[in-house]
Amino acid sequence: MWWGILGLITIESAVVLAFCVSYLYLAFHAEAWPPLGESPPPLLWPSINLGLLLLSCITMFAAGQGINRGNKRVLAIGVTISVLLASTVLVLRSLELMAYDVSWKDHSYGAIVWTISGFHYVHVTSMVLGSTVIAILAWRGYFTQARQIGVVVDTNYWYFVCFAWVPFYLLLYWGHVFMPVETRRMKVLHPLLLWVGWVIGPVAWALHLLISYVLVTWVCETGHHWTLHATTLVTLVMSLIGVWLTWRQWGLAGRQWPGGGGNRSSSRIQFMAVGGLILSVLSALLIVAEGMPNFS
Repeated sequence: MWWGILGLITIESAVVLAFCVSYLYLAFHAEAWPPLGESPPPLLWPSINLGLLLLSCITMFAAGQGINRGNKRVLAIGVTISVLLASTVLVLRSLELMAYDVSWKDHSYGAIVWTISGFHYVHVTSMVLGSTVIAILAWRGYFTQARQIGVVVDTNYWYFVCFAWVPFYLLLYWGHVFMPVETRRMKVLHPLLLWVGWVIGPVAWALHLLISYVLVTWVCETGHHWTLHATTLVTLVMSLIGVWLTWRQWGLAGRQWPGGGGNRSSSRIQFMAVGGLILSVLSALLIVAEGMPNFS
């Protein structure tokens, strides 16, 4: 079951990456983003939703730590509060979606905004339904220190869904700020650094997964938890290096728009840099999600 949820999160992360790259591809090839006549989405309620989701990660983490110590009451309270916070997010998101003044049938901007919003809305709904079952079982005293795999799976999926909102939030509600219709002179670092930025994040995540799997039995026998902590920190630094490299490459390449005097080479470089940036960020989030249970 543990490997099943990790496999699911890996697949879902690829979907998140695909949506982010699709959004950026459409934005970089549009004459204006949002299209002329469309106002940028408001920031207030989405920012509140982001805060509530991140807060629910704290309460869910506390719930997991509670059952690790055999405290069933902390588990039940933590999961229940998390469900209530996420349910509030669903209500606010529902009101926000009903107030959208753009349709998915209008243009590519409307289509990608509705697709990303609907994708994450469905995942939050499934997260709430699954965690509600966990909360009911927790209040009945079903989970113990020896029988908590359901809690582990649920908390890891919870972290993923909540952290997945971070890149979506930045793209949907802040993306237009960083996408003016202008061009800048292209100054590109060595292409090798671009490829390094692309691969270092996934490689760091794969190393974290592999090394943790190899060490876990030995750590349980010897109690040397610092090795797992060090693995998490080192691989996290690796993924953050990928974030920096791709961010730097993106900044130097400049934003190239049709008719703006840029060339196809610079557009491809920037597109790849943004894709690598998102991939590195997602890899860092996966490492954090996998490493959090070790810091107990």
